[in-house]
Amino acid sequence: MSAPGQAVLLIGSPRGGRSTSAQLGEVLVAGLKKRGWTATTHVARTAIANTSSWSELERAAAAAELVIVATPLYVDSLPAPLIETFERLHALRRTATPPQAQRLIAVVNSGFPEASQNDTALAICRCFARRAGFHWDGGLALGMGGALSGHAITEHGRTHAVAAALHRAADELAAGGPLSAGAIQALARPMMPVWLYRLIAEVSFRIAAWRYGTRHLGARPYAREDD
Repeated sequence: MSAPGQAVLLIGSPRGGRSTSAQLGEVLVAGLKKRGWTATTHVARTAIANTSSWSELERAAAAAELVIVATPLYVDSLPAPLIETFERLHALRRTATPPQAQRLIAVVNSGFPEASQNDTALAICRCFARRAGFHWDGGLALGMGGALSGHAITEHGRTHAVAAALHRAADELAAGGPLSAGAIQALARPMMPVWLYRLIAEVSFRIAAWRYGTRHLGARPYAREDD
């Protein structure tokens, strides 16, 4: 195992510390801290909106051995604040070379049942890493993110497999290596049968619609008669 290092957790979700992305990143960082690492957490939305917060992120990113990006999927891409953060960091690194080699990984989650829906977003992160001079150590993709909403990620219950996969990833990163195919596949594994997830999502959607007074989900008030 390599000597303990310093990590930066960059949260791409506009919800910040209340998000599923933050939960996933924090479990991964906690695994690194158990192995003697230090880490700081930064929210992209806050960093680009505040000069002092940006300065803190800039300094932390320059000093870190490992940058962890934890973000939700927005359609097929990343949240706008995270994209702007990438653009700013890329511009900085074109004029200032970090004193040491740095690695970057990404953890992308979405509400789709299939983890593969996150592939394009991970490719964007990989492209940023390479163009900005980071060594790409791999990406983790999680589907069924809605099942984690409001639930802590622990070693017991429905989230045990997610916690185990993140702990395995922390071990690999702390040892100085990239993410293994085993760790990537472990997090991508569905937390429940797809049919059950879709059923729960459908029921939850209808309950939310009822609470907001929506009774006709199939209504098409602006449709033409010949549609």
